[in-house]
Amino acid sequence: EKPLLRSAAKPGDFVYLAAETGLSLCGFKALKNKLTGFEKSIERFLYPDPFKHIPNKINELNAAIDISDSLLSELKLLCNLSNVSMEIDFDKIPVHEEVAKYSRTYSEPLERLLFGSGEEFIMLFSADHKIDGAFEIGKVTDKPGQKLEIIGKNGVTHADSIKLFSHFG
Repeated sequence: EKPLLRSAAKPGDFVYLAAETGLSLCGFKALKNKLTGFEKSIERFLYPDPFKHIPNKINELNAAIDISDSLLSELKLLCNLSNVSMEIDFDKIPVHEEVAKYSRTYSEPLERLLFGSGEEFIMLFSADHKIDGAFEIGKVTDKPGQKLEIIGKNGVTHADSIKLFSHFG
């Protein structure tokens, strides 16, 4: 009924993920290194299903985007296009057990897997009220400058300090 725009997040909205992120990158790394025990990750990488995790009340969302490049880049895009800032609680980001296992076993920083995994094709969205069946990971603020802040155990980390893979080095 109503189009979901990337430019419609509002201060006071909650920020949600429809499902865990990090699985696609984990699956890619597992396949590349011929690892076993990462079946869900490999499935997400090889067979992403953008319609598997759609919120029930989709008409009640304000802004939305799918995670095709990375959680970090999509959060920044929502901030910029909506002319808002966001505070994301790192500890609220859902972590699938395979992603946590890969991070521990192969010394891959968890934030790199969670924020840098592309081709997830799950929804990232905002709404001004509770959305059941989704993971609330932060809030939209009216701080000037379209800032994206990641809040974790060590305080506030500005999103630009999270090191991700870059095609152009």
